[in-house]
Amino acid sequence: MTQHLKVQKLIDVPHLANECGRWLFEEWGHRKNSTLNEVQERFRYRLTKDGPPIAFVATDGIQAAGTISLIEKEDELDEVGPWIASLFVLETFRGQGIARKLLRAAEDHAVRLQVGSVWLSAATPEMYAAEGYEFTGLTKNGEPVMTKALR
Repeated sequence: MTQHLKVQKLIDVPHLANECGRWLFEEWGHRKNSTLNEVQERFRYRLTKDGPPIAFVATDGIQAAGTISLIEKEDELDEVGPWIASLFVLETFRGQGIARKLLRAAEDHAVRLQVGSVWLSAATPEMYAAEGYEFTGLTKNGEPVMTKALR
């Protein structure tokens, strides 16, 4: 099924912004006591060509399958960045390597921007460790903070 998968910048498929924003609200909206509209509005800020902020969307040619973002800061207090954020794949598409393809798209974009390293807070640290991310010893929202030096 992933042979037809295409990862695009959100700005190239803007009609998917609200749907992806809804996914993020349903997955993480409770963390900041946000409303659906607030999360969707924040997500629409990622409708850029060059960002950060910038979002990418994976589609199978018919529907959106997942999303990821590259943002300057995950929180106001962050002193490092940019951050890989909001990696989400619909349950029906999981286990097909889509998360890794989305992660690669965000990392490749950071490389084009000449970013030396990226950061993230990891709900699934094993996946990120397998992709070269290293533990920093810090945590955020109960999740380990990881970083990766880019080529």
